[in-house]
Amino acid sequence: MNAPLTLLVAAAATGVTEAVLVLAPATAERWREARGRWSSRRRDFRRFRDLPDFLELLSLALSCGHPLPSAWTVSVRHMPSGRFKNDLETASAALRHGVPASRCLSDLAARVGDPRAAMALALIAQALDLGNALEDALLGQAASLRRLRLTDVERRAQTAPLRMMLPVVGLILPAVMIVLLGPIVLRIMSGGLFS
Repeated sequence: MNAPLTLLVAAAATGVTEAVLVLAPATAERWREARGRWSSRRRDFRRFRDLPDFLELLSLALSCGHPLPSAWTVSVRHMPSGRFKNDLETASAALRHGVPASRCLSDLAARVGDPRAAMALALIAQALDLGNALEDALLGQAASLRRLRLTDVERRAQTAPLRMMLPVVGLILPAVMIVLLGPIVLRIMSGGLFS
């Protein structure tokens, strides 16, 4: 038998107050878990949102003639503060200490946690390993990530009417029906509709 249902049945025999006291910790724990999942998704979305900006800044710094570690540091300096900037600063410190750029990019991809961002960073690392022009790869991946984000936003916008239908049907429609049908039901109960 389901644990919350068992608690509810057991608590129903003792009274409503006890049922609330028994179920409140379980509900609070579920709320904390859901809130943690929501905030981690939001944090990952922010990281994914800021990555194209960083790639464009890095491309600009590289095209100005900076070597990769110095271009990375300059680009990180202009990013908005937050967890993503902290991740970039960690990668910048690793680059300055001689860690290969491909390893820094793969570590950054693991910290960002988004598979699309990981793919873009892996392609940049591959371009770096093969000796291709890094500026073109950075700009191409930034444009690709922006397109993916726009597609995701459009997809969520298309499902918005379906998500709004539940409150309309569940909350507003019953109230309208009560207002419209209430007087008719009262008149039928009081003696007839046509008397």
